[in-house]
Formats: sequence, structure tokens, C-alpha cells
Amino acid sequence: MKVEEFLERYEKGERSFAGTLNFIEVGLDFTYMDLSGANLSGVNLEGAILEGTNLDNTNLSKANLKGAYMEGTEMNEAILDGANLSGARGGQANFNNTSFINANLSKAEMYQCDFNSSNFSNAILRGAFVNHSFFDGANFTNADLLDIEGFYNISKAIFSNTIMSDGSIWYQSIGY
Repeated sequence: MKVEEFLERYEKGERSFAGTLNFIEVGLDFTYMDLSGANLSGVNLEGAILEGTNLDNTNLSKANLKGAYMEGTEMNEAILDGANLSGARGGQANFNNTSFINANLSKAEMYQCDFNSSNFSNAILRGAFVNHSFFDGANFTNADLLDIEGFYNISKAIFSNTIMSDGSIWYQSIGY
């Protein structure tokens, strides 16, 4: 499906595109679009420009968002289970109450973002840069945070069998 056809169908109210989208072009521009509530599971958005895009309540499970630009993106209460966000970058984005179960965020650069109450169970955040981001109440059960940078705002976050930035393992604890 071409981007134009997708946007036309979305504009007409269609929201379920699971498994039907495989954009071949890298770096598609969805700047400031409202795609909230869509089912985009399995979509290939590698290198996509999602600046200011509203993806609240969107299903992006198993989506490829590798290298996506997400400055000011809204993804509250979204589902990104099994998604590839490695190398994604952006700041001042909101991912509150979002599910990142089994997601790959290795080497992502997500600064000044809100990830409050999000679920990172079994997620990989190796080498991610998250300076000045908030993870209050987030769940990091079985997550890999080795070499994560700027990981400070973790009030009431849950750590269970979590590989921390220094390589130590936190077995049962709640963030400070």
C-alpha cells in the first residue's frame, strides 16, 4: 500500500491496518499528523519522521521504528510490544502508560520524555540515552538497561531481575 492510499483510508475512518502496511520507502514524513487509535501493528516505519505526530492509543506492536525521528511525538497508552525502536531519536515526547514489552530501544536517544507508568518488561534499552526523561512508576521487570545514560527519574519504578546500567542485577526493588 502506498502512503497516499493509507492516509486516504485513514481519513475516511479506517483504523485497522495490521499486517497490511509495509512501506518500502525509508524516512516517510508523518509530521504533525493525527494517527491516534490506529492499528498499525507490524508496520515498517524505519526512519520515519514522526515529529509532533499524535499516536495516542495506537497499536504499533511488532512495528519497525528503527531510526525514527520522534521529536514531540504523543504515544500515550500506545502498544509497542515487540517493536524495534533501536536508534530512534527525539525529545519532549510523551509515552505515558505505554507498553514496550519485548521492545528493542537499544541506542535510542529519547531525552526529556515522559515514560511514566510504562511497561518495559523484557525490553532492551542497552546504550540508550534518556537524559532528563521521567520513568515514574514504570515497570522494568527482566529489562536490559546496560550502558543506559541519563537514567535518573525513576520514582516508584519496579525493578525485578533487571540488568542495570553498570551491569549489576536488581532482583526485587522499587526506584527511589
